[in-house]
Amino acid sequence: MHPEASQHGLAEEPPSTAELIRVSAAYETGANVVTALKEVSFSIGQGEFVAIQGRSGSGKSTLLRVLAGLLPPTNGVVAVNGMRLEEARDAELSLMRRRQVGYVHQFFDLIPDLDVRRNVALPLILDGVSSHECEKRVASVLELLEIAPLAQRRPDELSGGQMARAAIARALVIEPALVLADEPTATLDLLNAGLVLDAFEEASRNFGAALVVATHDPNVAERADRIIRIEDGMISDCRGG
Repeated sequence: MHPEASQHGLAEEPPSTAELIRVSAAYETGANVVTALKEVSFSIGQGEFVAIQGRSGSGKSTLLRVLAGLLPPTNGVVAVNGMRLEEARDAELSLMRRRQVGYVHQFFDLIPDLDVRRNVALPLILDGVSSHECEKRVASVLELLEIAPLAQRRPDELSGGQMARAAIARALVIEPALVLADEPTATLDLLNAGLVLDAFEEASRNFGAALVVATHDPNVAERADRIIRIEDGMISDCRGG
């Protein structure tokens, strides 16, 4: 844990998978600079399920991008598995995302020309994982999310719920330390949403993944260990944990 952690009330147990210490983040939009996060501090324990709530534009998606190393903080410390992201080089951040962070984007970002199996396998292929190990992991995660019969279909042949589960399978296939998901159940019915949440919790049980889910869905919040509410880029409330 970073030496400053205890000064900001960050829990020491269970072991932290990710930490933010006095993190601020800004980005440009046209001629304006938007400060999306302001002095945010908290930690995420190994295997913990954290729901991030707040109105649209409150900073939820920015928080996920900072944790994934996609947006550098303007101030503060960001660490994932002990790696200081604000100090890391681009190549180190890319390797971390490929091996340690499963990211589920709000609109899934499946590659249209690849079938489900190859979409899910892509991060393993890019990382040079053997074909045997790749096939084993892909088969396992497709079964977990109940989409194995869809393995040879392309994204345009899937329903919204099926696309969501394929995107989540791709995030889980690397057996990540940290799973980040942006509104993963927003377009799903109760059955598909339940399957998605079951898969997240299975990932937590099987390989200790910490889960950080930005959501408006009360069903997600009910299953989370902790709920962090963000307003105007700042933590306004933290419940549980």
